[in-house]
Amino acid sequence: MGGGIAAAVAIAAIEIAGVGGPDVLSSGTVARVNPHFVVQTGVTAPIVGVTSAQAMEDMLRVHFRDALTKVRSLSSETPTTLVPPTTTPPTTIPPTTIPPTTTPPTTTPPTTTPPTTTPPTTIPVKQAPAHLPAAHAPVKPDPATTTTTAPVTVAATPGLSSMNWSGYVLASGGYQEVSAEWTVPALDCAVVPNGSTSDWVGVNGWVDPSDLFQAGTESTCAGGAQSNSAVWSDGALGFAWQDQFTVSAGDLIDAEVQQSAAGTWTATVSDLTSGQSATASETVVFAGSSAEWVAEDSGAQGSSVLAPLADFGSVTFSNVSASPQSVLAYSDAIEMLRANGSTAALPSQIAGTGLFTVSYEPQS
Repeated sequence: MGGGIAAAVAIAAIEIAGVGGPDVLSSGTVARVNPHFVVQTGVTAPIVGVTSAQAMEDMLRVHFRDALTKVRSLSSETPTTLVPPTTTPPTTIPPTTIPPTTTPPTTTPPTTTPPTTTPPTTIPVKQAPAHLPAAHAPVKPDPATTTTTAPVTVAATPGLSSMNWSGYVLASGGYQEVSAEWTVPALDCAVVPNGSTSDWVGVNGWVDPSDLFQAGTESTCAGGAQSNSAVWSDGALGFAWQDQFTVSAGDLIDAEVQQSAAGTWTATVSDLTSGQSATASETVVFAGSSAEWVAEDSGAQGSSVLAPLADFGSVTFSNVSASPQSVLAYSDAIEMLRANGSTAALPSQIAGTGLFTVSYEPQS
């Protein structure tokens, strides 16, 4: 349809312009119709059926009329309006974001329980009488603060301590005889050139030092040389050792203190190796309130200062006995302590029916 409209419009243009003279169109290739409009027909031979200019004009008029009618009919048609498709933009639903619910952690503040502080138990030093150097009095717990629970559990450490005693003590009272045997120790005078130690059995020293009565041996290093004596002592003598005879390191000693029927006490020391023996009697009457088997850091004669403890290695007490018969436990053992709190001498557990060893503990 577009080609027909173009042709009709072209012919109408020829008519409107006053298409040219009759003498123009012939058998040529170009027909000059109007100075402003040239039609190239491409015809190289005479136009068939057109004999004159008049005939040509008539033919064109017919074609123009038909073309114009065609144009008018086309223009009278209601044009079809193309309605563009309705484009519905997609509906975008934004995603619903639910913020996570954050529950703050519950913080429970720690419960701080203040530590329970148990005040240390102060073991009072039992004061010795004026004639006994205070440094020689054993240190023992106050009976008023000591609780005994039955049954008795074997202790892992000695139950008692002292600055100058190590061994065992019974304090139930009523003792009438205390005895034991031991071997005179060989001292290491190279380690402690000027020191002493004594081993003895006795009564009353732990409970009532003023009535102490004891018998045993004393060993001393002086200038690097050892000497040993059989001795005894009591409160009436100011606790000064009373030498009885000389003994040697390695000698087996038997010692005992015994109360007579009259209440007086007798001390006996026997050297079972050499056969020597000595006995001393005490005329003062007193009860046997405690029984002791002790290795002691002896006091210097006539002085209130303890002599340095000699390195005695170890000493074993055997055939330990007391009357009335009593059973020793480690809670009855005495640990000797130095001034700095370190152990100077330590007793072993009781073995068999009556044997224990006291060992010297070197300073660290």
